[in-house]
Amino acid sequence: MKRLKTRARDRIKSIIAGPQRKKQRAGTTWEKIEFAQNAVAVMMDRHKKYADSLQIDYRDLITANRRMPIADIRACGMYVLWDNGYTLHECAQAFGRVNHTTALQATRKIKDHIRIRGLNNYMGKYIEEARKAYEV
Repeated sequence: MKRLKTRARDRIKSIIAGPQRKKQRAGTTWEKIEFAQNAVAVMMDRHKKYADSLQIDYRDLITANRRMPIADIRACGMYVLWDNGYTLHECAQAFGRVNHTTALQATRKIKDHIRIRGLNNYMGKYIEEARKAYEV
């Protein structure tokens, strides 16, 4: 019986001590959340600038729209971010994607296009506008 009381007392102590530990961790978590929210706000402004320069709706850049011109514009944006030093994961997150492989596919597509066809076409215009919008 005494052992059962000790376990109950230890359980109560751990319940009481639990929120104090969580508060210590929450400080860093809130800082990360605040940093992420600021990064999203900055990236939204850049998306709007990029979309306005190409006369499209900025929401098309971050939705799952797969129409060819929108997909190419999004791929050029990811390529320019990657070229500016962002990681593939950050590029994908900036455009509302979960997986870094989307940005990997986009950068490969644009690099192949530049290698084969150069920048003297519509893709060159998209990349130029993206560089203006996403300049660091």
